[in-house]
Amino acid sequence: MALTSAAGLVSLLDDKGPDVKAFALRRLDDLVDEFWAEISESVNKIEILHEDVNFGHNKLAAILASKVYYHLAEYEDALHFALCAEELFDLNSQSEFVETIISKCIDKYTELRVAQDHALESGSSLSRQDSTGDRTWAPNSPTYKRLEHVVNRMFDRCFEHKQYRQALGIAIETR
Repeated sequence: MALTSAAGLVSLLDDKGPDVKAFALRRLDDLVDEFWAEISESVNKIEILHEDVNFGHNKLAAILASKVYYHLAEYEDALHFALCAEELFDLNSQSEFVETIISKCIDKYTELRVAQDHALESGSSLSRQDSTGDRTWAPNSPTYKRLEHVVNRMFDRCFEHKQYRQALGIAIETR
């Protein structure tokens, strides 16, 4: 019998037990492509679980939040949460979600590198924040380091598949 709603699973996110919440997150992650609109109404609960350092499945909450934001076309948030999901964001997965987030990673990295170069040329400093004033993307932030890791993995993948032009294009764009 197929599910017709994710409401029951979403309600489990309010449970006190971390195992119940983890179960709900896993099932919602499996169903997010079908029920993303319904899940999106509770994305704040998912974000809270991600931010809870005592919750052992906060990376699972991050990947679910990323997928919800992806479906909402909120790509900046989708990128942020995908990077926070660390190893749960599988770069080798062949899905539209992964390809889109990788593309957004490269775009964001390029944007940040260009802004850093302009800041150096003008004598100002973006070491504490990006061009919008957001510390999330500061060069020494964990999110920026994960972004850089994804871009480096993409370079490795380009070299592995002998796609030198693609790697060269990214290198030129990011200087």
